[in-house]
Parts: sequence; structure tokens; C-alpha cells
Amino acid sequence: NAQSAIAIGSYNNVDYTKGTWQTAPKNAGAYSTVVGNYSSATGRESAAMGVYSNSAGPGSFAAGYKENALGQNSVAIGSENTSHVADTITLGQSNNAKTMGGISIGKNNLTDSTNGGANDPETRNENSQIAIGRDNTATHLDTIAIGRDTHATGSGATALGARADASGNNSIAIGQSGKTSDRVIASGVNAIAIGMQSQASGESAIAEGPASRAGGKYGVAVGRKSKANAEATTALGNETEANIANGVALGSSSVTTTDKGVLGYNPSDLHTRKYTNLQGNVQTAT
Repeated sequence: NAQSAIAIGSYNNVDYTKGTWQTAPKNAGAYSTVVGNYSSATGRESAAMGVYSNSAGPGSFAAGYKENALGQNSVAIGSENTSHVADTITLGQSNNAKTMGGISIGKNNLTDSTNGGANDPETRNENSQIAIGRDNTATHLDTIAIGRDTHATGSGATALGARADASGNNSIAIGQSGKTSDRVIASGVNAIAIGMQSQASGESAIAEGPASRAGGKYGVAVGRKSKANAEATTALGNETEANIANGVALGSSSVTTTDKGVLGYNPSDLHTRKYTNLQGNVQTAT
């Protein structure tokens, strides 16, 4: 019923009511091709192959079981994937690509720059969302989520690994965590979290190392269980902790607990000064 359209198989290019003999014809797309059963190619120059597959967008391609290529030049291959709008690609099982140029590959991945409808209407359909792996979501502008159960929800965010979340704008979360462990999280604007269970919540904060924490604005924590808790603090080494603004904790188990301007231990003045609170090791201060 369309110019140069080809249909091979049973119940193609029709609406079919399961369990009955009732059918209603669909308008096949010009120059379209459908091969299989219960499938349709309604987009101009589109192609559908398999069972219950549908190529509705002009130039679209759907192949497999319950595949849907709805947008212009969209592609859906595998099982129960849907490429909703133009230039989207879904490959694998149960993937969705909902904004222009979105790519979802693997199983149960989602690309959707609408951010749940929160984004400005003029930018909701911008492209470059990528979700690859399993159970990943890239749901803001120019986001990337690759791995297992990773989520890039901030504008320009990137999440890589297993159970990693990048929710701050332009944030980066890289690493992995166990199913019941603390997740890798970069929630601050421009924040970076790298390493198992690392978390960076401060603006432009950096946490690098297993279970590292950078909670202060501009804080930097590098090393296992290192913590930069206050603004512009730096903690370098195993289990270091910087709690005073602008403080630096350097070396394994070092802690900054004394504010700047407070005199600490002075080895050249050892015999003339009294330290009533000094016991064992020297006091730590920055």
C-alpha cells in the first residue's frame, strides 16, 4: 500500500490484536522493507526485521524482538529496545534513548537529557548522552555513564565504574563499590571522585583513593581514607584528616586540629617553653 514498499512474512504492516484474527492495515512507508512477523515499517525508507518490531521514523532501522525505532534515522537492535527520537541508538536489551543523539548500549540503560523535564525547553533535546553497560543512566546535557549501575545526572557529568554517581554539574565519578557499600559520589559542582567508595561533595573538590572524602569547598583528599573536611584544605596520605580551613595534613595519620597562627612545637626552643598539653608525639598544626 505504499510506493515500492516490501513486506515479507506474516501479519506485517498491520495492527494485530493478540488472540484474535482481527487486523487493521497500517500505511507502510514509501521504499520501506519489513521482514518477519507482526512487524511494521511505517517510516519512509525505513526497515524492520524480526518479531513485533517497528521502524516508524524516516530512515530508521529496527531488528530483533519488540524493537522500536521511532525517530528519524534512529536504530534499535536486540530485544525490547526503544529509540524514541531522531539519531538515537539502542543496542542490547531493554534500553531507552529519549533525546536526540542518545546512545544506550547493553541492558536497561537510559539516555535522556530532559532531566525529568527540569531542563530548559530549548536545551532538553540536545545530544551527546551516552549510557553503556547495565542499569546506567545519563540524564542531563552531555552526560556519560559507563559500567554497572552508574548515574550521570549533572550537566556535563561523567560516571564510570560500578555504582558511581556524578550529580554535580561537570562532575566526574570513577570507581566501584559493593552492592551494600558506600557508592562513589561526585556531588559538588566541578567535583572529582576517583577510587573505591570515594566521595567529593564540595565545590571543585577532589577525592582520590579508597574511601577518601573531600567535603570542603576546593578541598583535596588524596590517599586511603583521607579527608578534606573544611574549605581549601589538603589531606595527603593514608588516613590523613584536614579539619581547619586552609589547613594541610601531610603524611600517614596526620591531622590538622589547630588553626593557623597558633604556635605548635618549636624544636629550637625546647628548653625554654612549657607545653602543658604536649604528651608523646608533637602537636600537629598548620
